[in-house]
Amino acid sequence: EYIQMLAPKKYNVVAIDFYIKDLETDFIITDNFFLGYRATQYLLDRGHKDIGFVGNINQTNSIMDRYFGYLKAMMCAGIKVSEEWHLVNNDENGLYMNEIKLPNRIPTAFVCHCDMAAYYMIDTLSNAGLSVPKDVSLISFDNTKLSENTNPRLTTYDINRKNLALAAYQCMIEKCEKDYRGMRRFLVNNDLVERESVQRIN
Repeated sequence: EYIQMLAPKKYNVVAIDFYIKDLETDFIITDNFFLGYRATQYLLDRGHKDIGFVGNINQTNSIMDRYFGYLKAMMCAGIKVSEEWHLVNNDENGLYMNEIKLPNRIPTAFVCHCDMAAYYMIDTLSNAGLSVPKDVSLISFDNTKLSENTNPRLTTYDINRKNLALAAYQCMIEKCEKDYRGMRRFLVNNDLVERESVQRIN
């Protein structure tokens, strides 16, 4: 409601790292759908076929987009997705848990919607007597400091905040100079940071 009050009639507004479908303003975002696809393809290229997803797709658009990217990669590879491999390890308030129920047959890899979700998955798997990446590989998103401090360190996609900020700045300058009031979406590129949480399998 606050954003609706500001934009687009009264002020120049640029939304950073999120989008709202009915808001007529500019959005500077990560291509989360493509990232979800790329993360899953990265696992497929390393021999994984049984791949799950960790994240509540109803929580944010970015999680949902990453999930649909995951689905596309699996469908393009001709692999049926198991519903029991879609796990949620945070509650409705966003609080993460390391005591979630694991499926009876655990996949060889998970795409985790963020580094924090992957951090708690490492703990959950460890409590079940499983290790990363020996038993289960994990890939995530954000490249936060947490991804460097997990054991093992996380393979993750870097969400480049500097590029987001620069794109937002350039967009705002253009809006002020040209008084543009339409709806546009600008996608910022993201790079993979490879560490030790993914194992190649035969």
